[in-house]
Amino acid sequence: MASIGIPLLVIWLLAVAAPFASSSSSVGLETTGYSNRSFTIAADGSTFLLDGQPTRILSGSVHYFRSLPAQWPRRLQALRAAGFNAVQTYVPWNWHMPNRDGQFDFAGEKNLTHFIHLAQSFDLLVILRPGPYICAEWDFGGLPWWLLSHGDVNAPVRNLNASFFEPATRFLRHVYSRYVQPALLENGGPIAMVQIENEYGWFDEDNKAYLTALRDLALECLGSRMLLYSTDGLSLTIDTVGRTAMAGVFQAIDFFYYGTPAFLENVTAAFDMQHTHEGGGRREKEGRSLPGPDFNGEMYPGWLTKWGDATFPNVTTAYTVDLVRNVLNVRTAGKAVNSSSFNMYMFHGGTNFGFWAGNGVATTYDYEAPLDEAGNPTPKYAALRALIVGGGYAVPPPNVPVPPPTPARAYGSVSAVQWLPLANLTTLAQLASSVVSSADRPRAFEELGHGMGLVAYVFYPSSSQALNATALQSVSLPNPVRDYAAVYALGDGGAVMPLTLRLGQLIGGVNHSIHSNQFPSSDVPAACPILLLVENLGRFNFGSQLHDTWKGLRASITVTSSLGVVKYDRVDMYTLPMTAAFLDPHVLPFNIPPFPPSVWGQPGDGIYVFHLDLSPEQRGTVDTYLDMSSPGWGKGFVLVNGHNLGRYWSTMGPQTSLYVPREWTHLERNVVIVVEQQHWFGTGSTPQLVFRASRSQP
Repeated sequence: MASIGIPLLVIWLLAVAAPFASSSSSVGLETTGYSNRSFTIAADGSTFLLDGQPTRILSGSVHYFRSLPAQWPRRLQALRAAGFNAVQTYVPWNWHMPNRDGQFDFAGEKNLTHFIHLAQSFDLLVILRPGPYICAEWDFGGLPWWLLSHGDVNAPVRNLNASFFEPATRFLRHVYSRYVQPALLENGGPIAMVQIENEYGWFDEDNKAYLTALRDLALECLGSRMLLYSTDGLSLTIDTVGRTAMAGVFQAIDFFYYGTPAFLENVTAAFDMQHTHEGGGRREKEGRSLPGPDFNGEMYPGWLTKWGDATFPNVTTAYTVDLVRNVLNVRTAGKAVNSSSFNMYMFHGGTNFGFWAGNGVATTYDYEAPLDEAGNPTPKYAALRALIVGGGYAVPPPNVPVPPPTPARAYGSVSAVQWLPLANLTTLAQLASSVVSSADRPRAFEELGHGMGLVAYVFYPSSSQALNATALQSVSLPNPVRDYAAVYALGDGGAVMPLTLRLGQLIGGVNHSIHSNQFPSSDVPAACPILLLVENLGRFNFGSQLHDTWKGLRASITVTSSLGVVKYDRVDMYTLPMTAAFLDPHVLPFNIPPFPPSVWGQPGDGIYVFHLDLSPEQRGTVDTYLDMSSPGWGKGFVLVNGHNLGRYWSTMGPQTSLYVPREWTHLERNVVIVVEQQHWFGTGSTPQLVFRASRSQP
C-alpha cells in the first residue's frame, strides 16, 4: 500500500474528527469521496492487485475488542514495523448490540471507526470480518444471547429463519452503511476485503441459500467492486471448502502444518485444497468460488488457552517462522511469483475482558502471538520481523520503528477493607436486576431475559410437609446445569448454614453439562430452602453446539429426606448481572474487618473490596498483574475501578493471574472488587491481593 501522505492524512483527520468526538452510541465514518484506488484479483486468478499492480497480503489479526483504544496505536504500529501491510479484525455483533432493545453501541471503547482510521494512518489495509457469526472463541461466536430469548432457548441460528436472519440483516446493514462503505478503498479508506460469514463448512449444515443471501446483501450495500471472501478451516475428512464456496466470492483457507514432519509439501497441498472449488468469474454458477491467489486466512502462531489445560500452548518460534517462510515461498499451479498471502491469527491476541470469553476459554487470549497479551514484542516478533523485513518480503517496507515495550510494575500487596457474603438472600436481593417466582420449574438465563453473570435459584419446600424434625439425605441436581453451580442450605433469615452443616460442595466444569451430582447431608434440616448459585461460563462459540447453548436450570432439583422426596412448590430466581452498577461499594451494605470466626456468616465465597493507593510521585500508572494464585483465591472475577478484568480460576488453571492495563488505573485511590465463588478464608485471616510485574515474575 502506498503511503497516504500528510495532506491526505490531514483531510482524513478532519473528516473523522466530528464522529469521534460524538457521544452518540452509534457513530459512523464520514465518506471521503470517490477514489481511484482498488483492490481486486487478476482476471486469471493468479494474484491480488492493489491499484492495478500485483501485490501480496501480509496481514495480522488484531481485535479491537480485546484491547483498549489507547493501546490500538502501539499494536498497529508494531504490526506495520514487522513488515505487515494489512490488519484483520472481526466485528462482534453481541458486543455492539448487547441488549434486545435494538440499540447499537459503537462509542467509546467500541469505536470501530477510530480503529479503522488508525489502521490507515499506519499505512495498513483493513480486512473486515463482520459475521454475523465470528467464532473467535467469543461468547456465542459473536451472536447475541437474546436471539434465544423469544420462547425457544434452542432457536436455530446461522440460517434463513426469520428469528435469526432478520436481526442479523439489520445489524449487517448498519455496519455496512455506517462503517464499511464510507471506509472502502474506493472511497478513500483502507478497507480492501470483507468476509462473508465465517468457517461455515465446520457448521453442521450445508446451507448455500443462507450464504448467498449474505453475499447478495453485501453486494447490495457495498457495490460490485467490493472484493468479498470466505474462509474455512482445512479438513482431511470434510469438504469444508465445498460447503462454503459460492460464486463471486474469493475462497481462502485456514491452516497450519498438518502431518509429521511439517514439510513444504503440506503447505502446497493445503493451498491446492483451497482452489478445488474455483470456477470462472463473478457470474459463475453457484458453488464455484472466484479464482484467486494462495491465501491462508488464519495462520496460527500459537493457540488459545482453556480452563483446565495442563499448560499454556507451546508453539515454538522456530515452528512459526518456518511456516511463514514456506507460505511466502510456495507457488501453486497457475499462481504468480510472490503472490502467496496470509493472515496471521493472532498477531496480538489480547484479553477476554468481562464475561465475553467463549465456553471454557480462559481470560487471557495471549495466543502465543508475536505481541504478548500486554502488546509487547516477543522473541517470536523479532524473528518474524527479521524474516519478513530482513528477507525483503515486506510490501511496502515499513516506515515506522518498533515501539518500545510498555512498562509494568509490582505494586505489592493490599488487604481487604470491606466484605459482603454472596450466598445470602439480603445480598442477592440487592445485587439482582430482577426477581422472578415460579411454581412449576426454574427458568434458563435466556427465559429470564438475562444474558451474562449469575442467576440465584432458591427452592422453597412445600409448607404442607412435616419436615422440621427430619434431615436431608441427599440433594441431586438436574442434568444439565449450565455451567457452574454452588449449592447451599439456607438458615434463618437467609444466611448460609454453619460451615460444618453447609451443603457447600462446589461443582464446576468446563463443559456445559454437569452429571450425577448428589450431596449426602444428614445434618441439614429438610425444611431449609436450597440455594443454587449458577454461573454462565460463556456460550459455545463453534460447531453444532451453537444449537444448544442456553444457560442455567430448566428442571428442578431432587432432594430426599428420611420421609422420602421433599416437595418444592416455589423457586425464586434472582438475575445477577454482576456489573459495576450493581457492585457499588457506596450502595451495598459492606462489612468492615475484623472478619468473624468460622461460624455463621464466615466470609469466603463473597465480595471483597480492596484499595490500591498509588502515590502522585510515581508519575503515572503502568501495567500490572493480579496474582490470583495467592492463598484463599479459587475462582471468581475482578473489577478495577468498575472495569471487569475477567474471570480467574486458579484451582483449574493454567492461568492464575489477570492483566491490569494501566488505562484502567489512576493515581491515588483505586477500588478493586473481587467476587470469590469457591474458597472460604481461614478463621481470623484477612484476604490479600498481590500485584506483580508480569504473569510469572514478582
